[in-house]
Amino acid sequence: MYEELYEPLPQKEPYLKRLGLAAVPAADKKNLDLLIYSHQLHIPFEDLDVCEFKRTASLSISSLYEKVILRKRGGYCYELNALFASLLTACGYEVTPCMSRILRECDDEFVPPISHRINLVKMDGQQYFCDVGYGGPMPAGALPLLDGWEECIQGQTFRLEQVDAFWWNLLYRSKDTFSTVMRFSPVPCEPVDFVALNAFASTHEHSVFPRLRMVNLRTLQGSVSLIGDTFTLSENGNKTVRQITEEEFLPILEQYFHLCIS
Repeated sequence: MYEELYEPLPQKEPYLKRLGLAAVPAADKKNLDLLIYSHQLHIPFEDLDVCEFKRTASLSISSLYEKVILRKRGGYCYELNALFASLLTACGYEVTPCMSRILRECDDEFVPPISHRINLVKMDGQQYFCDVGYGGPMPAGALPLLDGWEECIQGQTFRLEQVDAFWWNLLYRSKDTFSTVMRFSPVPCEPVDFVALNAFASTHEHSVFPRLRMVNLRTLQGSVSLIGDTFTLSENGNKTVRQITEEEFLPILEQYFHLCIS
């Protein structure tokens, strides 16, 4: 019934070309960092199918490949991290999908539901946190699961903290202050475990995705995002924010996110 979630990647080469890479990289830490960074630069986080067209996101690997690689779209976490896991597996990495809670901008007394997928990659006995499907600050490389590990990647500083035997926090430093972005569990999951979570995210009235369009893409100089009608361009530490009109929506998608939506 769920065989399509476990399909192998149709082809590696077009995926790598979409990432701006010419050849299949060796399965090592340096190339894992390159794959993550390239993915964030070329494939946007976006929920337009869910928000604009009221479609339930498909988690079939062949459907994701057709959407993201052939039609050059983006997606949200359940889509992008699923497809990325299939690429990593095809390149020789050992990948484990895991669940996460988004804690950014949450009250300390409020426990949000699990609503995010990440990937853990194991190399030489060490697990690494990998994420190409979050619409906020995310590491532009793989972070080793080591309590207290702190690393600056592409000008952004992140830290990992072990909460207990089952949970870890990912923190992001803005100016001089760390804040928690998400809390994830390294307990292994199966692709089928995200079917119900994806259905909720795509269709439920309490999910943010059907109600608010979100598009985000890392750039060489910073990032660009569209949240609702608010367009934000961050370049070299400078931020420009403005409201857009509906007439500007499609041209902005094409110019800044390289998305052609029909």
